[in-house]
Amino acid sequence: LCCRTSSVCKLTRPSTGHSRYRACSAEGNVIQPKMKLIFPSESGQEFSPSGSTYLLFIDETGGEDLSDPNFPIFGFGGAGLPASLYISNLINPWLHIKEKSFGGESTQMHAADLKKPTKEQLESLNMFFERSTFCRIACVISDKTAFEGDIDIYNIAVRSFYSRLIDVLKHTEYDDIYMIFEDSHRGNKKNMDYFSRYMITKEDSAGKPIDVECCRFIMSKREREPGLEVADFVAHTAGASVQSRLKGTRTKTNERKDFEAIFRFGNSDLTSFIELTRVTDSV
Repeated sequence: LCCRTSSVCKLTRPSTGHSRYRACSAEGNVIQPKMKLIFPSESGQEFSPSGSTYLLFIDETGGEDLSDPNFPIFGFGGAGLPASLYISNLINPWLHIKEKSFGGESTQMHAADLKKPTKEQLESLNMFFERSTFCRIACVISDKTAFEGDIDIYNIAVRSFYSRLIDVLKHTEYDDIYMIFEDSHRGNKKNMDYFSRYMITKEDSAGKPIDVECCRFIMSKREREPGLEVADFVAHTAGASVQSRLKGTRTKTNERKDFEAIFRFGNSDLTSFIELTRVTDSV
């Protein structure tokens, strides 16, 4: 595993309008379909991924101490795709279902807040995940996971998440990676620490292994970034599915519909999920 980190920034949305995704020609005229993604930092500096940058939005579910009796789960979920496809494959369809079923694009979407979703909302979410093309990856640990040896749960979860990422990157053309995390007072420091411990390598045109440059960013949930909102649903659904199975309300052959929509429909090359049931200190 390899991933080189070059920057850590908090991202904020500009006060002028919803979208940070603008397209400009050399003369400054707005054009389509060449879109340039602009991620501004709090310092005012802008970071612009190229079309071949791989955008990976990451969220966590549960707590690594596994002490919540109602949700003794911990893990990470992610949604990723090349920057050139971010608007067409994720932003536009996500904003469409928000307008159609969730009160508009200004609504802040959070999976855990959907206590009693309507039939229309469930259908919209399932349709989005079944029809939209982007990667969905997740790893989950529970209080039923067997740990053999002195195990750092956070490290194991991150390492497993990287393995899921490698699974889907095998089927994707990319030059570098932008990892974008939801801002978390508790998790920011740990995420920056643990996710910098691993690197991703790939082969160049001559078959020589090269390190992949990886930049890490932090963005607040209140920015309503579509990629982060979708990653939240991926992470929450992965954790909730494992919790349902542990409670006996679901089995591996009778999964929750939201889990099936996210991880079972579409291109199997772009999905990778694992529940860790046994971990040894040799892993």
